[in-house]
Amino acid sequence: FDQQSSPMVSKILQQTATQSGEQELESLVLKLSVLKDFLSSIEKKALKVLQEMSSATPAPPAQPLSRKAKSIPVQTFEVKLDVTLGDLTKIGKSQKYTLSVDVEGGKLVVLKKQKDSQEDWNTFTHDKIRQLIKSQRVQNKLGIVFEKEKDKTQRKDFIFVSARKREAFCQLLQLMKNKHSHQDEPDMISIFIGTWNMGSVPPPKSITSWFTSKGLGKTLDEVTVSIPHDIYVFGTQENSMGDKEWVDFLRAVLKDFTEIEYRPVAMQSLWNIKVVVLVKPEHENRISHVSTSSVKTGIANTLGRRRGVRLGVRPCVARRTWRAGDRRWGPATPRGDRPPPPWGQATPRGDRPPELSPRAAGCTDDIMTSDHSPVFGSFEVGVTSQFVSKKGLSKSSDQAYIEFESIEAIVKTASRTKFFIEFYSTCLEEFKKSFENDSQSSDNINFLKVQWSSRQLPTLKPILSEIEYLQDQHLLLTVKSLDGYESYGECVIALKSMIGSTAQQFLTYLAHRGEETGNIRGSMKVRV
Repeated sequence: FDQQSSPMVSKILQQTATQSGEQELESLVLKLSVLKDFLSSIEKKALKVLQEMSSATPAPPAQPLSRKAKSIPVQTFEVKLDVTLGDLTKIGKSQKYTLSVDVEGGKLVVLKKQKDSQEDWNTFTHDKIRQLIKSQRVQNKLGIVFEKEKDKTQRKDFIFVSARKREAFCQLLQLMKNKHSHQDEPDMISIFIGTWNMGSVPPPKSITSWFTSKGLGKTLDEVTVSIPHDIYVFGTQENSMGDKEWVDFLRAVLKDFTEIEYRPVAMQSLWNIKVVVLVKPEHENRISHVSTSSVKTGIANTLGRRRGVRLGVRPCVARRTWRAGDRRWGPATPRGDRPPPPWGQATPRGDRPPELSPRAAGCTDDIMTSDHSPVFGSFEVGVTSQFVSKKGLSKSSDQAYIEFESIEAIVKTASRTKFFIEFYSTCLEEFKKSFENDSQSSDNINFLKVQWSSRQLPTLKPILSEIEYLQDQHLLLTVKSLDGYESYGECVIALKSMIGSTAQQFLTYLAHRGEETGNIRGSMKVRV
């Protein structure tokens, strides 16, 4: 590496032979110093050579940059405005609109075509679209709630070309919200359900023990008592307070305890029987399809002692409808002079599936204004939000199929008429109907066994074909008579366990208006 350094080292070695002992030591130190500098010089030159060799070597091909997320183009949908007959007489004919969804820009443009090629359009950003309400009766109808001004909304109902187009539009709007909104979608909500016969006496100032599930029976843990529920449902009997007065009272006691202004979703009353539903403000626009009803009995169906009210709500796409009210045997609340009944009977619950087992179920022991104690139940319920495909909008060539190999039903009837099955689901564009059963038999005069082979059963086509979507879908089957189109029983089948290339068995009971009317079994598969 250094040709000049070699003679210098040789010269030092020659001088060593003629030097004395002290001089040898000094010479040794000098030699070590020279060698150190020499080795340092070699190291620097070696490093320089390696760097030059490295720069001369051609660089390896650059790794391709990670693909940028593909932007979603603006999608347009041709729709018609759904109007009432009264509005139709004013505007003359149904109005055509174009809905343009800009996912990347986070906005929806609503364009109305007018005469003389003029256009009237409005742009709504993602935060101004408050709610999407899918019609349960018309599969291609969608209600959109827009925020026009602060705390003022406007709803418009649109008719899409098909249920598939409606679902694609909803997917895009949900995707837009996921992309631009920082608000999380809940997958579980907590619900308090309570019922109380107030004995025509005003309530005490504090009813905290009721809506915190304190008292007898299965109560909440002390740690979770202070956590507010998402939804509160209060059912009362012999309630002498006015409707508005009662709602204001409930909202006030909840605000004192939770510091949250709960919003009233629905109120239904029949004389002194009342049902009230209150929700957190952030869930108000997630509630849809509120339905209420009442039943009068007695003299002229008016003056009887026994009455009932029903109220159902649908939070997001909740897997349950809750009811509370006065039943045939009177209020389901324990009286003060009797031992409390089993909590499963005391809590308004209907026929709940196992996953809806209450976190708390019991009655209070400190509210004494009535001879009945308030009854409480606390539940956690799973909800699903709008499905968004991970693969983008599905292609028309992608199609899943729901196929039945056979169905056998045993129905409670002395009739020997023919039967058919109707198939309903939110994943279908429209309901489908089977042909009449091809065989039937009876071993008991009060029951009839009816059977359908694959030739009599329709092949169903879901509007979306992704497994993640189909896993959350269900079918409602209704067995009807051919002569009177009367339903002899209904059942629900989950598609989750039916997905695959091999047919799976199902067996469940049939029920009609709360009464078990038979059972149904069969073989089916969901082919994706």
